[in-house]
Amino acid sequence: IGPNTASEDQTAKEGDPYVIVTLVWANTSTSEVELTPLITVRSSPDGTEAPRVYVDEARDSLILEPGEATEYDVGVIMPAERRKAATLEIADPVDPSRAVTFTGAIG
Repeated sequence: IGPNTASEDQTAKEGDPYVIVTLVWANTSTSEVELTPLITVRSSPDGTEAPRVYVDEARDSLILEPGEATEYDVGVIMPAERRKAATLEIADPVDPSRAVTFTGAIG
């Protein structure tokens, strides 16, 4: 982590390796959509949850107008050797049917 970042990990220190994943949210419907994503990144081989890193302000929810899109950065502390097989889980407590999981290399 660097001087302009913060982490939820109380043991994190400057220089810890982290990666930022940019997610793109798009509302292709004709109605306003509010998303309240719960994002978890796990590293392999043991499925350990990677601590979040905040570079910009964190957002609890996203409100997208019809046709609107936005980017959402998710940063996590994760050494390079653990990025070869990671899992990104996105859950939405308002609408559980919108849950999705991606698995693969990141960074």
